[in-house]
Amino acid sequence: MAAKSIVYDLTDIRRNFELGEMTIKVLQGISLKIKSGEFVVITGESGSGKSTLMNLLGMLDVASSGVLEFDNVNVVGLSDDELSDIRGKKIGFIFQQFHLLGTLTALENVALPLMFQGVHEEKRWARAKKVLTKVGLGDRMHHKPNELSGGQQQRVAIARALVNDPEVILADEPTGNLDSKTSSEVMGIIRQLHKEGSTIILITHDEHLVKFGSKHIVLKDGRVV
Repeated sequence: MAAKSIVYDLTDIRRNFELGEMTIKVLQGISLKIKSGEFVVITGESGSGKSTLMNLLGMLDVASSGVLEFDNVNVVGLSDDELSDIRGKKIGFIFQQFHLLGTLTALENVALPLMFQGVHEEKRWARAKKVLTKVGLGDRMHHKPNELSGGQQQRVAIARALVNDPEVILADEPTGNLDSKTSSEVMGIIRQLHKEGSTIILITHDEHLVKFGSKHIVLKDGRVV
């Protein structure tokens, strides 16, 4: 069996924010590796640096110092356009707030990222329909977000994360706005994606979700404990 490749390799990653004359040190020397196909759960108290780390892993922000390799490329120092290109092609995001556009149908919301990637219209619709069917919304494609339940909106958000066939799925508190039954259904979808080979990175404050992961990382005061 071939060894799994390293997707993320972080060495002494630090992220500081300047607030007037003060320097807020949020991440203080994070070093970790995440392999292809792993299901990593990251937990930590509020203020531990979870969201800042998620933003770095998702190329939404850049580290102040250190080395963050994604697919053997050090992304620290890449331009906004280069980071955006990686983000659009290789990373799928699932957020606690669904971030769906209220004027668009489920199908249009899911197809939208492909438009920014320059994918041909016919192919966009075909891929969007396929992933919506995969998450159990084949019969709700033409409904707008206000016509869907919270759980259905999160399924649309998952479908949108999948539509570009990403290498990594980053899930930030994906069950935070859902009741326990709906949370179980959403976690069932995420677990199935992992079984199918996706690399999953889940950030949560819910200790009950730790059991789903193959690796558990705990942050405290900007460090891995």
